[in-house]
Amino acid sequence: MRGRITQRRWLAAGAALVIIGGLAFILLLAAFDRYTIEGSTRPVLRLHATDGRSIRLVAPYGRRHLLFFFLVSCPHCHETMEHLRRVRDAATGCDVFVVSLSEPAATAAFAADRNEPFPIWTISPHDALVDLGIRRVPTVLFVSETDRVDLMRVGRRSFAEDSVMIIRYCNGGSSGLSAVDSFGEDGTPGELGDASGRAVNDRNLTNERTAPLSVR
Repeated sequence: MRGRITQRRWLAAGAALVIIGGLAFILLLAAFDRYTIEGSTRPVLRLHATDGRSIRLVAPYGRRHLLFFFLVSCPHCHETMEHLRRVRDAATGCDVFVVSLSEPAATAAFAADRNEPFPIWTISPHDALVDLGIRRVPTVLFVSETDRVDLMRVGRRSFAEDSVMIIRYCNGGSSGLSAVDSFGEDGTPGELGDASGRAVNDRNLTNERTAPLSVR
């Protein structure tokens, strides 16, 4: 009899631990999902070019810059990239880093086919998630001269909204919303799990010769 009672107590204790552990895991996931790098300092980033070159985007960078993260398979990302191309000559105060989270081979094919006016880099989805909290695309980070992430924008917007935000920020304005923003067209952000700039300022980059990053 005592053995049965002891066994029941062990089972109850085990069930309680499982429930408590599950609740803690859910709370941890919820907290992480709310995490944003907005307002924090951008960490040093290691980016890879489609030809095998690698750079470290160091801090302090010394200029305002935009970090645009996309997937080759994301149509909303293509729209945002087109917006960046259309405003690049007016947004002279920013350097633009276009960063793919797709596999290097797919990114290289995409870059060759599109012939974009800015270099396209790659980063692993894991590094983008851990270092920057990038969970969906398209995402644009507006980063100050002192490497503070002033704004993190996720999802598709209208060209009117994007152009006002980018030009104003890059030419010395704030990252706050404007009256034009009320006309923005939200798009459903692409999930990273769905995936199978202007010339940068050389004094702020450390070049390395490496093989392209293999992203699984």
